[in-house]
Amino acid sequence: KPDCAGYRTRYAIGVIAVLVTLITIQPLLIIMVSIVLVPAWLSASRRGEAFWRFFWRMTPRDRERQYLVGLLSDRDAAKEIRAFNLGEFLRARHRYLYDDRVAELQRVAAKQTWRELFANLGIAVVLAITLLVVGWLAVSGTVPLSEAGIAVAGIAIVGQRLTMAGYAAGTL
Repeated sequence: KPDCAGYRTRYAIGVIAVLVTLITIQPLLIIMVSIVLVPAWLSASRRGEAFWRFFWRMTPRDRERQYLVGLLSDRDAAKEIRAFNLGEFLRARHRYLYDDRVAELQRVAAKQTWRELFANLGIAVVLAITLLVVGWLAVSGTVPLSEAGIAVAGIAIVGQRLTMAGYAAGTL
């Protein structure tokens, strides 16, 4: 089993080291890179809210579906189901409830896919603008070329990790 606490510590130390490096190169870069948290956090929190609403709406139907499974698989209930010729009706009801759940889940998932696409597009735009600012700072002579290279590498690392942190925070 991997040491999760040690991994998180190394992960956090790496992010902090890159952030400190970016602060020494140009403090503006920290603000721009930190903005990637916003779309990731908003997207993840909306996704969590949408799925919570989905499960909340589906709870009565899920309970009915589970009840039908119990009826259709119970030995004692089978006698009465056969006696009253209810098998086809109960199977049809179960099938309807299951199909309804899958259709609703597909609708929610499709909406979330578009939301994730726009969030990732927003993150890409912010990171691209940040890299353009680094290029402009290097070309204008504000930041030496070697430091600009370090900043680009740091932005690549921190941008990805901050995006994941935003998604993780949103899912909470």
